[in-house]
Amino acid sequence: MTAAPTGDRATRKVRHWADASRLGRLRHVEAATPNGPAWAVVLVLVLLAPVASLADGEVVAAAVLLVAVAAVLGVLLWFLGSEKLLVLDGGIVVGSFAPFLRPTVIPWSGIDPRTVSAVVGNQRTIGLLMADRGVSGASRTVLWSRRPVTFLAVSPVVARHAWAQGQPVDLATAPGFDLWVFSTRRPSRQAPLVHALAAAMHDARVPGADAVLPHALPPRRLRSTAEDADHLGIPERFRRAQLRRV
Repeated sequence: MTAAPTGDRATRKVRHWADASRLGRLRHVEAATPNGPAWAVVLVLVLLAPVASLADGEVVAAAVLLVAVAAVLGVLLWFLGSEKLLVLDGGIVVGSFAPFLRPTVIPWSGIDPRTVSAVVGNQRTIGLLMADRGVSGASRTVLWSRRPVTFLAVSPVVARHAWAQGQPVDLATAPGFDLWVFSTRRPSRQAPLVHALAAAMHDARVPGADAVLPHALPPRRLRSTAEDADHLGIPERFRRAQLRRV
């Protein structure tokens, strides 16, 4: 009997992409769903929305506004919180699982296991380490998390093209790669994700898999230094000019 995946719930779309990925058994599901602080902020915004209408004595208008704001913010938060990372025997599936969006399939050959890192910092913190390269599809972050797991892998465009064509992908020869950043929901979720990645890589005999845990854990607090860029494995040409060593 196949063991159930660890982590979060395997929804129908998760199971669909696990099968479509052609990467074997689904081992772990990590979801960046909204945490307590995120819901608290939404609740405050919802409660503040009808204040002006209530002050004017417009009870019906206030009620309508309350419902409308709650619905809009709820849908927005649900949409933003649809980021997931699936760990399978042969690689990962990462990206948004919201309606009409497609995640990215990356086999282990497209990932550098030596760069898997659990860090403390948000997208801005990581952005300060890198040269301005515009918006990247490899940034799977959410506003309510400062606990991402990062790794170097083939770029989203390269990974999607290879998967669509049924072609193998190799990080060493790929025409493009990127620093992937996936936000975990809360601090306690970083270690389970790292352990799931390390175990899957080890079982698949990925070179460098044994170095994942000692490098990635415990989480490193980023301070925008050259040492931080080294730790994340950011190539020199991707770094901010002040952090380049050559």
